[in-house]
Amino acid sequence: MPHDYRATLLHLVGIDPKKLTFTRNAAPQSLIYANATARSVTEVFA
Repeated sequence: MPHDYRATLLHLVGIDPKKLTFTRNAAPQSLIYANATARSVTEVFA
C-alpha cells in the first residue's frame, strides 16, 4: 500500500503521519488520507 510506505517514512524521520497536514487551495490536505488505513510497517525497523 502506498500509504503504508509514506507512513513508515514519516515515522522514521520522527513525524506523526496522521497529524501532518498542509494547506492547498485553502483546504487542509494530508499525505495520509483520513479514510486510509495507513500504518507504519514496523517489520523494516529491525
